[in-house]
Amino acid sequence: MSPVLSIILPVYNGEAFLERALESVLSQTLQNWELIVINDGSTDCSGAIVRRFLSVDTRIRYQEQENRGLSAARNAGFRLAKGAYIAFLDADDYVEPDYYQRLTESAVYYESDFFMAGFLRDFVKQGKKVHSVSVLFREEILASIQKKQVFSDNVSFYHLYIHVWNKLYQRDFLVRHGIFFDEALRYGEDVTYNLACLAAARSVTVLPLAGYHYVCHMNERITGDWKPGLLGENCRIYNEIDRFERTVWKLSESWVASGMFLRGCFLTLEKMMQAEKTSGDIRAEVQRILAADETYRSISRLKKRCASAEFAVYRMIVGMKRPGLFLFAVWVRQWVKRIMRR
Repeated sequence: MSPVLSIILPVYNGEAFLERALESVLSQTLQNWELIVINDGSTDCSGAIVRRFLSVDTRIRYQEQENRGLSAARNAGFRLAKGAYIAFLDADDYVEPDYYQRLTESAVYYESDFFMAGFLRDFVKQGKKVHSVSVLFREEILASIQKKQVFSDNVSFYHLYIHVWNKLYQRDFLVRHGIFFDEALRYGEDVTYNLACLAAARSVTVLPLAGYHYVCHMNERITGDWKPGLLGENCRIYNEIDRFERTVWKLSESWVASGMFLRGCFLTLEKMMQAEKTSGDIRAEVQRILAADETYRSISRLKKRCASAEFAVYRMIVGMKRPGLFLFAVWVRQWVKRIMRR
């Protein structure tokens, strides 16, 4: 009998956290699942950890490949999947024991193609959880353009686009529409994937439950990799969302794309600071941001319509077009996050 749920777990050098992720799946109250682990060329002990679990539970399937990136690993797992529903789990995250049961029961009840659930953001420093923040949504069934347009005024609207680990997808739906991750992308691949799903979905259901622990390593997540070209990737994501909302959901002014773009600009500068780039490099990036057409459009749109206080602050600061003030605001944002232990 085919499983109800296929859980796809890509791993690359995840030995520090992988065991917890695997144990959280084995502890599920839902029994009819398969876990597909794709080892994307790890050079640590990740493979040995998974092989130890293979002898414990036959519902775990394992495949190794050369390092080809997160998108390729997720696609490899999807091609092996047999479940009615698809869920994604990151190697450094974990799930509550009843999470997948609640998720699949809701999916069977609502019969949508695309589901979004809340999650818990765990802030971890030096291996110890500092605190946790719950991100919860109200129940919404988005089965018409009109309902999607109304929901677009909700502050949680942009969560539809980001992340795949708090989503649930019907496998037949993905197969029918040929939806895969773009393996050429190394940034924002989740957004591109979710836009393809949302464009094809008959209905979208937002679920009022949370059981996925998204682990944020406070000493690592911003140092994350700064790479030249982040501004260009941020512009690409902005334009993809903008085009989708105008052509598919018939929204004339995308405050979501605009706010996400400006937030991405702040994050780019934070990463440059954490990577200890020179002040000259950072100021040059500020000038490129201020000169970008996407920046102008974002500021203009957020003046007209904005459901997020956070995005409104970004619009006000960037809209002043003063590089010194912009950089000071980035520094303040970093300081506030440290105070709030984020």
